[in-house]
Amino acid sequence: MHLVWKQIAGGGLDGSWFDPEIRATRPSIVFGGKLYVGVYGERPGSAAVWSFDNVRWSKVYEAETQGHSFNRINALSIWRGRLIIGAGQKGEAGSATVLSHSSDTGEDKPAAIVQSFRDTAASFIDSLSANGDDLIVGLGGGEGRLEQALSILDGAGRTDVSPPSPLDGSYAMTIFRGRTVTGSYDRDRLTTVSVLDDSGPDPQLRPLVRSRPDKDMDKGGIVEALTVFNDRLFANFDRPVSLEPAGSRVSEGISPVWWFDGAAWRPALGPGQPNILSAAANFNSSTVFRNRFLFSSGSVGDRAGSVFVRVWALETRTGSVVAAGGGGIGGSWRDEDVGAANPRRLAWIYSMTPFSDGLAVTFTYGLGGGRAEVWFARPSETGS
Repeated sequence: MHLVWKQIAGGGLDGSWFDPEIRATRPSIVFGGKLYVGVYGERPGSAAVWSFDNVRWSKVYEAETQGHSFNRINALSIWRGRLIIGAGQKGEAGSATVLSHSSDTGEDKPAAIVQSFRDTAASFIDSLSANGDDLIVGLGGGEGRLEQALSILDGAGRTDVSPPSPLDGSYAMTIFRGRTVTGSYDRDRLTTVSVLDDSGPDPQLRPLVRSRPDKDMDKGGIVEALTVFNDRLFANFDRPVSLEPAGSRVSEGISPVWWFDGAAWRPALGPGQPNILSAAANFNSSTVFRNRFLFSSGSVGDRAGSVFVRVWALETRTGSVVAAGGGGIGGSWRDEDVGAANPRRLAWIYSMTPFSDGLAVTFTYGLGGGRAEVWFARPSETGS
């Protein structure tokens, strides 16, 4: 599979944002035939949601114009026929809020508050997942003080699920074989992947596996994405990690992507692969596209040059990976593009979402400044 890329949002393209305050494009989702993307900056009130109908972009929610101080939108979901927005304000404990939006036509419609978490240490929402009639909320930004790993909203009330020890947040979430699976992490970036057992009156998290501390960093790796493909659960970590058992068996190995068949965890990448790790970090996102499992890798650089962002296709039987494209994402940078606020050049893909006849990705380059864009790819006619 070879993907051919073009930029479709950022810099005012097709009516999209043209605001230097917008520093990141993060979650994306398809709803009612449109692509929805969450964007934000550092300024209070800078968080917004935009929609794309394959022709033009429209702003459907902006925190500032609705009297909200949110500067983070890390999660989007669909629940009971409405768009759900996970918002918050970085560094402000208790600001995590779940919003509901009709997101049909028109611009910047009012969003209703579904649930506020002002009684917690959470400063934003890390993840959202609808499972039947329930909305499962993963809280974040707790700086090691979160007493709630998840919160279950059923439309009538809220049920909190407590972790064994305080957390930073629950970053990734999905539904695997009918049950909610989440990746929660603590202040040392040690991640536990757990399944939610809500069969009784007191819901519990049942651990499946944990990331093993890095001998050099004394920290583990964060689960950035959880994706189901061919009845397997795939977990993307922010960097290559080894795992240790916590309720299920684990094979030996080091990999940024692992898969689980319901009994054991195995490294997804086999030996003899292209050296995708030498200049790569931030394996933030994964998706299923045209019956292939795709994952992304970002880059870290110290001087001007190319932005090494890639999308990889995984052959699940052998563990081999093939570059599916992405070298064109972001183009190249100059030192003055981000300035002294970003002495290290960071670039990554936060999310990948099949949309229309192709694949949309949210691309962010530079911390504290840089570019926040959306790119779109179609398989080339000559590609496999």
